Amino acid sequence: MKQISPQLKAHISNETTTLCRCWILKTKQGERLGFTDHDENILLEDVICERDAGVEASSIEERLGLNTDTNEVSGALQSLYITAEDINAGKYDNAEISTYIVNWKRPSEYFLDQVSLVGEITQEDHHYRMELRSFTSQLDQTKGNHFIKRCQANLGDERCKLSLNASNFSALGKVIQVKTNVIVWVSGLSSFDSGWFRGGHLSWTTGENESQKIEISEHIKLDEIAILHLWQPMPNKINLEDSFLIKVGCNKEFLTCSEKFSNTQNFRGFPHMPGNSFVVSYAGNSDNFDGGPIIK
Repeated sequence: MKQISPQLKAHISNETTTLCRCWILKTKQGERLGFTDHDENILLEDVICERDAGVEASSIEERLGLNTDTNEVSGALQSLYITAEDINAGKYDNAEISTYIVNWKRPSEYFLDQVSLVGEITQEDHHYRMELRSFTSQLDQTKGNHFIKRCQANLGDERCKLSLNASNFSALGKVIQVKTNVIVWVSGLSSFDSGWFRGGHLSWTTGENESQKIEISEHIKLDEIAILHLWQPMPNKINLEDSFLIKVGCNKEFLTCSEKFSNTQNFRGFPHMPGNSFVVSYAGNSDNFDGGPIIK
């Protein structure tokens, strides 16, 4: 139940009100950021809610039971806090955001309307849209290990146990031609076959995107140069001579683990698990029933 003070109840019952919304966002790093749709800054719970963020809220969709409630806030990428670089770096992913209804004439009169988790964040031109999900959305997330064919570890983590310090697992490169903000021609990767860095990550070491990290969707070798397709456009312009560090990728298939990394002893999947066709099959006279293994 929402707790509303008698003073604020009396104010809400008036024919005219001076109400606004405020949002306080708490990142995974513990940083607290404040925003408001009012035209003046508001001090709320020792956090200054910024007025110039251009933030506004959509309608709230609420359901009974354990269904996920959804909401959305949007704003311009001009705030001192919400930046394209931080969005791409995942700073706000799964952050906690509290929505307050505040009497802007008397900011001490307010109530907590909703506490949500930040879901998907999309960028359009110079604006962003931030999806807010109720805590029941966590019930939809996959937990623990599952019987699937692909590996459930991440390359180089404590379950994979593969050391990525080998020289063929990373390389330094430089942009020599920019086709688009997602396709670049680069030097420095001539000793690697096509696809070697597919699914890997590229970290910019110079240029306007310095310190930004992006996943590689495709790596194509073309004579002495390489063509890289980035998973999504970079927030800033890519320029000639921009340098980067690129690291190898893994598609989590058993064959890749064997031939590319020689790490099958740590493969965290079930590559030989029977598929649907095996489950619905039936015995026949030509089958071999000697009790031997199906996979050798």
